[in-house]
Amino acid sequence: PPIPGLSRKFTLNEARRNLSRGDHIAVDRAFHFSHHGIYTGDGFVIEYGSNKEIHYTTLENFLDSSHYIYKVDSEAIYKPEKIVERAKSRLYERDYSVFGNNCEQFARWCRNGD
Repeated sequence: PPIPGLSRKFTLNEARRNLSRGDHIAVDRAFHFSHHGIYTGDGFVIEYGSNKEIHYTTLENFLDSSHYIYKVDSEAIYKPEKIVERAKSRLYERDYSVFGNNCEQFARWCRNGD
């Protein structure tokens, strides 16, 4: 798959059992694109949605038509609580840019400030 830094792929049920708060997760999308978010640890994900706004969604909605949820091995300099806190601090932001502020960059920023 086109998602760099993969550590493991999960079905939805496996993801519910194995993901941890603050994990950087991703799914495959059409045309070899991937979509990224931060798992909040309670069955929800904070993501840049299709409306170009950062919001909460369920794991089911995040998975969409994909078959697997991937845990991405992105560097984390923050503890899980801080990662989720950083993600929440940007809720409802509508500053999406495919090149400069996309869903993968958002997830990496939450974990390591980049």
